Amino acid sequence: MHKKNELLSEIEDIITPIIKNHDMELVDLKWSQRSGNWILCIYIDKEKGITLNDCEVINHEISDLLDRTDLISHHFVLEVSSPGVERPLKKKNDFVRFIDYNIKVSTHEPLQGQKNFKGRLRGINSDENILLQLRESGNEIQIPFHKIAKANLIFQPESGKDLKGGRNN
Repeated sequence: MHKKNELLSEIEDIITPIIKNHDMELVDLKWSQRSGNWILCIYIDKEKGITLNDCEVINHEISDLLDRTDLISHHFVLEVSSPGVERPLKKKNDFVRFIDYNIKVSTHEPLQGQKNFKGRLRGINSDENILLQLRESGNEIQIPFHKIAKANLIFQPESGKDLKGGRNN
């Protein structure tokens, strides 16, 4: 059996063309064990959002491909899903696409005495720092991309605001 990261990399390489062929993007890929079963979770998205039919089509095509390639030699469950309203931001392009959205970021090591930040994403600069206008102070912080452990969009339904912080109509 491959190491987990190697396996995920190989799977990503072979499934990405299928996903792109449907004008969708691969957001995330997870390989884990739950209740004794191995689960391969594939999170996909597209500009106007993912439908149940999109997930079914991608699931069928990827399932057939994985059966043919035999990358995973034992039984597993394949799940294809939307990343949800608090979708992860993983690639540099995500930080460009979601400029002006509210996000939360956790870093591998403390920056200015803390590891968790919330605020409005202002972009990514040429030094590959994420520019984040902090929610509490309004100050802007630069977070080096390579120091980000996890980043997600923030969904706040109770505020009556959408993800970009504007009013819902």
